[in-house]
Amino acid sequence: MKKCQYCGQMNDETAQECQVCGGLLESLVLDDTDQGRPPKDRVQSQTRMDYHQQKLQSSRRNPKRLTWQLVLGISLIVTSLVLLGCHYWFNDSKPMVSRHFQTAMRRGDYAGAARFVTSPLVNRRWTEDELSQCLANYQATGVDLVDEVQQQSLDEGVYAREYCLLSLERSGHFLFLPQYRVVFHPIKLDLLTPNQLSILSLKTQGQASQDFTGQAPLAINPSVQEVRLTIRHQGHQEEVEVPIDYQQFNQGHIPLSLYPVENRLLVDQRQLGLRPNFPFAIQSLTIDGKTYFQDEVILAGYTGQVFQVSFMAEYNHQVVQSRPIEVTLVKGDQQTLDFSGDSALKDQLLQAEK
Repeated sequence: MKKCQYCGQMNDETAQECQVCGGLLESLVLDDTDQGRPPKDRVQSQTRMDYHQQKLQSSRRNPKRLTWQLVLGISLIVTSLVLLGCHYWFNDSKPMVSRHFQTAMRRGDYAGAARFVTSPLVNRRWTEDELSQCLANYQATGVDLVDEVQQQSLDEGVYAREYCLLSLERSGHFLFLPQYRVVFHPIKLDLLTPNQLSILSLKTQGQASQDFTGQAPLAINPSVQEVRLTIRHQGHQEEVEVPIDYQQFNQGHIPLSLYPVENRLLVDQRQLGLRPNFPFAIQSLTIDGKTYFQDEVILAGYTGQVFQVSFMAEYNHQVVQSRPIEVTLVKGDQQTLDFSGDSALKDQLLQAEK
């Protein structure tokens, strides 16, 4: 008789499985030294073949469990692939990126539209502020970019002033699938400088510094308002901030003049509405936070540079002070400063006349 090692049931010698629990019965191999010993003292061993047969029989014991495990594994794989496919289709595919961007622009949701925007000069997505400033800059050129995006095809490119402003292009991969983004094309700067002045590099907010070698033009994102140029003039190196004049935009280029100039700054008193019988005298001029106690200043710099200028004066024996206005250096010797738009200054002048 064979005793089942699982449930203890005694089975026939020829039985392979227990008739009660179905467990595989062990084959007994007797050593020569075991001959003549009582059965309880015999050494029991299991052959390697019996072990593998037992594992095979155990796995076949519950086929339903294996089937459910297989079905569950396949379902998880299929579900994951479907979710990844949906994520790609609704976020990175060409038709959906185009649709989401145009819809967000039409609704004025610039934060949502900026999620799909990038440019060759930055390795990241744009921010809402960058996209809003870009729209304002192009508005200064007479281009309503929101309207152009709705009327033209992103896939073919949005054009204005004979230049492709933006287009839908491949930008990286999602797994093995191509990702698409709305790419704003950079604007090239045409530098106009005298021979004795050389430009070394360009810095601006939101993009990496560019060294100027003369081989390729400097470029900026259309969201940039001003640039900081490192220049060398008459043996001296300095940094100059110059605003970008988008009204001069043409075919993807903007000219940038940088000539050394000296402008004599005078306050235009005729625009202030002063009474001729009341004394008026300029006490000081403040330029970019630095005060000069004189009624006129000769300001040296480069064409296109912008300064904040205000003045303090005495009118009818009372002190009045203006708010700062922007003054841009130009070619020429003299500039008259117009403060007629300063309402707070006008109130002070009227008060001094009482």
